[in-house]
Amino acid sequence: MNSEERHEYFRELDRLIADVQRAERVAYRFKGSRDPKMLEQLRGELDESVEKLKKEELEILDELWAWFAPVGEWDEYTTPKGTALGQRIFDRVKRLQALTRKY
Repeated sequence: MNSEERHEYFRELDRLIADVQRAERVAYRFKGSRDPKMLEQLRGELDESVEKLKKEELEILDELWAWFAPVGEWDEYTTPKGTALGQRIFDRVKRLQALTRKY
């Protein structure tokens, strides 16, 4: 990875961490869930994801991809504003996956 690509990688990783932390805060405000156990799992996975991303344990990207894919689990619980956050996370995950697949 050249220096420009490394800079892009770390910038995207930092932004993804910040967005997943936002999603975690949003998830704790969800009310009236159809499946409380699934919601609790989502909250736990978001917390775990932040920690793994901070350690650059990038295997978590596949799980985030599944949670935030359009019309995925995230969209079942959130509002339109949260849907935009989910789409942004999904796009960042795809960019990071593309960057890391090169190497």
